[in-house]
Amino acid sequence: MSEPKTDNVADQILTRPMRSALLAAAGFSAVVNLLMLVSPLYMMQVFDRVISSRSVETLGYLTLIAFLALVALGVIDCYRARVLTRVAEWLERRAGHEAFTRALERLPSLGGGRAGDAALRDIARLRAFIGSAAMVALLDVPWMPLYFVLTFLIHPMLGWAAVIGGIVLAVVAILGDMSTRESLARAGESQDRAMRIMAGAQRGSEAVQAMGLAEPMAARWAVAVGASHDASRDAADRIAVVASVSKFMRLFLQVVILCIGAWLVLQQEMTAGASIASSILMGRALAPIDQAIGAWRQIAAGYQSWQRLKAFVSGAPEIRRTELPPLRGALSVERLVFHMPNSERPILREVSFELPAGKALAIVGPSGSGKSTLARLITGVYPPSSGHVRIDGAEVHEIPRSEFGPQVGYLPQNVDLFRGTVAENIARMEAPDDAMVVAAARRARVHEMVLRLGDGYETDIGDDGNRLSGGQRQRVGLARALYGEPRILVLDEPNANLDSDGEDALGEALREALARGATVVMITHRMNLVSLSDFILVMRDGAVETFGPRDDVLARMRNLRQAPAPQPSPEQAAAMRARMAAAASNTGGAA
Repeated sequence: MSEPKTDNVADQILTRPMRSALLAAAGFSAVVNLLMLVSPLYMMQVFDRVISSRSVETLGYLTLIAFLALVALGVIDCYRARVLTRVAEWLERRAGHEAFTRALERLPSLGGGRAGDAALRDIARLRAFIGSAAMVALLDVPWMPLYFVLTFLIHPMLGWAAVIGGIVLAVVAILGDMSTRESLARAGESQDRAMRIMAGAQRGSEAVQAMGLAEPMAARWAVAVGASHDASRDAADRIAVVASVSKFMRLFLQVVILCIGAWLVLQQEMTAGASIASSILMGRALAPIDQAIGAWRQIAAGYQSWQRLKAFVSGAPEIRRTELPPLRGALSVERLVFHMPNSERPILREVSFELPAGKALAIVGPSGSGKSTLARLITGVYPPSSGHVRIDGAEVHEIPRSEFGPQVGYLPQNVDLFRGTVAENIARMEAPDDAMVVAAARRARVHEMVLRLGDGYETDIGDDGNRLSGGQRQRVGLARALYGEPRILVLDEPNANLDSDGEDALGEALREALARGATVVMITHRMNLVSLSDFILVMRDGAVETFGPRDDVLARMRNLRQAPAPQPSPEQAAAMRARMAAAASNTGGAA
């Protein structure tokens, strides 16, 4: 039975697990703020009791008690900082893993890659924020009323002065937030745009170098960075004004409190020790607001990062599904339509066909006819806009990737390898099983080629496999697709970069896969692979032009090529001759 989780995925993944740790940090903050009362209480006792009584023994005991309390304060404050550091590390591990996997579930063309990059940057900002003094200030804010109450207990006039000062500082903080929110958002957007420009230029570095695009790309990057700097400068200027006003108000309020306290002492309504203690209490009450204003840019950035991260992690609730039996490989595509988000023009239009398990299908057609998009839908990379793609009756894009992936071999048109060894790439970036790696390499006829590399299967292929040639990447990608003897093979132009030996090896690998009962879907333009297929699907303009058994489709295609061109009717021929004569006459007249 399915067990749907709560709709609030972000709350379950992020907020709830952190709650106990943050409550512990809040508990430490409570003890810290209580122990912060040691200094004003010590001042009151020294000035009001010790000096009047001239008791050295009392002074010694009070000093010892204050010393022990401040040692406890330092220890607890240290533990609070350690708790926040570990919360930040946990958030980066848990949320980073979630953001990484969710980004990879959506192709970059659907916005997942860019959103995933932004989510990882947001996580880094949150980690820095949680471990900073700004977070400590936020934990101290709830304890401000305690200091106000104690100031009231000393004298109501002092209490009202502290409350008014707190309100003024709070208004300054709110105005600071309102004045900087838009600038900070623009700065973040411009910075993200600059990073995307840089990442795109790095991915297309060969084209950039070959066509001299470095200067135009650098100019675009500079414009984005300049916009980020302008917005950041505007926000920083506003924050500086707010911080200066806040600092002035806090220092002036301390002067006001001391002035009122001195006046009350002269009126014999309060002792000198209470006057000094009230100044310390007021400073402690307003310190969190002052610290928050000083770190407002970091607090605002942290809040925005948290909101974006929750929105990215949230989505359709995960559902626990009954584990399906191993795939047989029967493929059914029914009235399949697909278009990109925010686009009304469909890439695929009403595509329907069925492929029995253990058979081979060759998909052919001109460039831009939707063949590669169909391959991505068959593997569940894209969800259909409408229609169905089913394997053994189950919707492909709804099968958990952890179950579906090991039973599928996919070779995209542009083979993407990852930083690591040859063995790790063949083993799909898991801990390599040596026997299975070698078996897959032998099936792909790449074993001897790997042995000729510098360190054999332990050769580091570099970023994106850039230490291998195009043909070598293609063949290692084929070995990865064949790893674990998958039940379904989807190959997009698998012989695009292969020489004749590589094509022969590919043909042998496909024959062996079909012999053991695998279902094979291949996009190709070459007859040596088409001859291995049982069925042919001809695509044109995103729709099925022809589908059927290989020999029938090939016969129809030959008949179409050999059919004589249609002859015009006598009326059409006469009209054509008249148009040609008129054109010749007009040309002669012009001459």
